Amino acid sequence: MFKKLFLKIVNKKKTKNFDFSKTESILFKVGDRIGDSVIITSALNQLKQAFPNIKLGYFVSKHNEFIFKSSSLNITCIKSFWDCLKNRKKWQIIINMEPAFTSKQLLQYFLLAPQYTIAFPKVYKKYYNKDTVITDLYIEQVCHFSKILSLTPFKDFVKNIPVSYVLPEIPQKNISEAYSLWNKKIKILVCPKGAFRKIDPGILYKAISALPKEILEDCHFLISLTQKTEDYEILQNIKHCTLTFAPSTSIQTFTSLIKSADIVLSVDSAPVHLAVAYNKYLIALFLNYKDNLRCFAPETNDRTTLITTKKEYFQAEKIFKDFDIPSITNALEKYISLIKKTPLS
Repeated sequence: MFKKLFLKIVNKKKTKNFDFSKTESILFKVGDRIGDSVIITSALNQLKQAFPNIKLGYFVSKHNEFIFKSSSLNITCIKSFWDCLKNRKKWQIIINMEPAFTSKQLLQYFLLAPQYTIAFPKVYKKYYNKDTVITDLYIEQVCHFSKILSLTPFKDFVKNIPVSYVLPEIPQKNISEAYSLWNKKIKILVCPKGAFRKIDPGILYKAISALPKEILEDCHFLISLTQKTEDYEILQNIKHCTLTFAPSTSIQTFTSLIKSADIVLSVDSAPVHLAVAYNKYLIALFLNYKDNLRCFAPETNDRTTLITTKKEYFQAEKIFKDFDIPSITNALEKYISLIKKTPLS
């Protein structure tokens, strides 16, 4: 009953005949995952190039504020209801890419009072769904997050602008802290565990151990975990290489770790997208789950190898187990060999 009444209060009438060629401000609502935030900088960058004087904003939390606060794109960060109230009627368009409509989200809409709202597919909820929440444009299709503008009325404005991630400058103290964790060998950052998924430790142990001794001796594997777990201590038994565990760090220092690495080997999580942004040699391990691959998998090229589980899945899983181990070993050996032909950073 409350939600029905709430909808009557916060829902607005649809806007007709909005002139997108005269867009002056757009506020993005995507969530606060680091990986998603990095990918969306591509859309922000395209808009800034298409509309040089446009005002861009992003709903942030303490987790992802760093990505936008110091951005060269001059992003306005919205964090609280108070921020929404202060910005009332100051935003023409809100682009909502969160997975579902929520009461908090709708209250933010109400306080901001945008002229036009765009929403991407939402999980169906009894009271909050595409039929009950009034949205000026509800987009049914999905695509890779970096190309979402191709599904919007802005597609013709950005079609000739390349996709390119934009990351903020990192303070020197964080860069120095990151480099202090490495020795002078080939720097391989291994990120086996994200906030919601992880690679089976045995997979990594077998893939790295299979590398030839003469290659291992040239490598420093730095294992970065969101939180240290005993599961991954098996990796300390790998012979012939330097292998250490990274301490807990700030997001700025962690970003510096990605930037300082020669190779990044990561489960489907933020390091994948940071590595793409920094043009690193990347081995990305993803679940063979088409919906997720369509939206978040990195584009494969001579610097990026995407390896998926042998089994196809139809829903998200937390532990990734059934990879072809030789494929991981071969990708590592390939990139290490390429790096050995050029000076180390």
